[in-house]
Order: sequence, then structure tokens, then C-alpha cells
Amino acid sequence: DGTTDDTANIQASLDLVDALDGGGTVWFPPGVYVITDTLDLGANTTLILANGAVIQAGATITDAMIKTSLTTLMTDRVAVQGGVIDCNELADIGIQLSYFIGVTIRDTIVMNFNVDGYLMGAPAATDKSYEAKLYNIHTWRPASSSTPADSRCLAFDNCSDSIVQGAILNGGFLGLTTEFGGHLFTSVHVWNFDASGRPDTCFYDNGGNNSYVSCYADGPDNYGWAIAKDGVSILGGLALRSTGASDNGGYAIANSSSGNVPTRITVVGLRIDANASHRWAGDFLNNDTVLTMHGVQCHNVVATHGDQGYQDLAVRS
Repeated sequence: DGTTDDTANIQASLDLVDALDGGGTVWFPPGVYVITDTLDLGANTTLILANGAVIQAGATITDAMIKTSLTTLMTDRVAVQGGVIDCNELADIGIQLSYFIGVTIRDTIVMNFNVDGYLMGAPAATDKSYEAKLYNIHTWRPASSSTPADSRCLAFDNCSDSIVQGAILNGGFLGLTTEFGGHLFTSVHVWNFDASGRPDTCFYDNGGNNSYVSCYADGPDNYGWAIAKDGVSILGGLALRSTGASDNGGYAIANSSSGNVPTRITVVGLRIDANASHRWAGDFLNNDTVLTMHGVQCHNVVATHGDQGYQDLAVRS
């Protein structure tokens, strides 16, 4: 009802399902379910929220609203589907899943988070997680709400070899971040309301060997992609400078590796664009980067690098 603390009743249902032979599903009909502590998903549990179902933080939660408190790897047992997870500016993290091989999240919105919207993997875990499958996910906060410093919409901290297909990531200081490789990100759009604070960086890659296909870095203050490890591919997509950002600022792609170690990046068919009054300072930052480029278009970019050995770089002013 949006008022009663439902934490104990929901956790009892989750525990009951987890204890069943083969596990089962906990289903939420439409309504607002207030919780005041973390909900623990067992290794055999599927959580389905109907259209119109909201799980909302009703008190400070210095952890995730929904998480897996496991200590050994589980395989293809946990799924979260549908509904809204509203951190309500009280919970640090919306959904955190760890110690897994193959979990699924689809058609879910996380909003008003303080630290992370979705967190895949436990940063301090002894076992790395693998093969998260995320489809049609969304993070959001209203334009009237300020974006917390260093917050992340979607983070892969101790997790590799995952798939994200279709994501709109709004409301974070950073959009999508990864500390490991082997991921495939397709049709991911990172942006924010200017009134809330534009994202500093849309895609931060400290893992390497990741692929971004038809992704959209929309209006960051500093970087569309900040890449610190080798083997990253950007295939298609758009890096757009916000009309609310300063003129002659930010870079579409930057080598952010410590000590400016050369980073090998492949870019094919990316469009780098901006308004004439809010131009990118440059297409790429750090000339130590080893780039393979084909069919890249630049529009309203102050400094381009078409004369420095890059392949098939198209420049339009």
C-alpha cells in the first residue's frame, strides 16, 4: 500500500521459494511495496514484478535493495524481471547480483539510487561472476533530482563475459563501467538531464576486450568513452556533445590508462557530433593510443586526428 513495511513478509516468501526443491518464483502484483532493509535472493529464486509493481525504499539502506548474499558460485538460477526498484534516494544500490554463472535481468527500472543502479559482481568476492544477461533495462532519476557524485548506472566490478542488449542509463555520474573483459554491449544509451548534472563519462572501460555495438554516448561533460585497457571495439553508434555543455570541451574517446600506456582501440562507423556552439574539444585524447578506424565521421569537433595515421577517418566541419 506504499506505507506498510513489507520487508519481513517479502523475505519470508523469498526464503520459502528458495527452500523448495528446484526453487520457484515470487510474483508481485501491481502496487507499492515498501522495504526498510535488503532483500536477499537465494540461489533458486526468480523475482517477477507485474507492470505497475514498485519495490520502494522506506528507510536508509546502505547496501543493495535486492542482492544475492552467496559465497559460492551458482549457475543460471536467479532472475529478476519487470517492475520498478525505487531507491528513493535512501538506498545506495538497486540490484546487486554476485557469485553467479548466468543470471538474467530483463524489463526492469532502477531509479533514484545513491551509488549504483545495477551492480554485477561483488568487488571483494573471492570468485568472479560470469555471464550476466541483461535485456531492456533502465535507470532513471527525475530532472529535479541532483546526480550523486561518482554514482554509476550499471557497473560490472568483478564480473566478465556478460551481455547487455538494450539499456537506457540515466541518472548517474558515470553510465556503464566495467573492470573486466569479455562483455558485449549492444544498443546502450547513456544520458542525463542537464538540470540533474550531465554524466561525466558515459562508458568507462577498465577491463579491455569489450565490444560496444550501436551505443550512444549522449552529452557527457568529459568523455564519451574512457578506455584504460587493450582490445576495445566500438562499432557504430554516436558520441554527442550536449547543448548544455561548454564549448570546446570534452573528448569522444580518451585513453585513460595509468601512465598513458598505449591502448589498442578499434572504431568502425562511429559518428562524433556536436552543436556548433557546444563543440567537442577533440575526437580522441592521448596520441599513444593505437587506433584502427574506419568510416568515422566528425562534425563540430575542434581538433581531429585525421593526419596522424588513423585509417579512413572522415572529417566534416
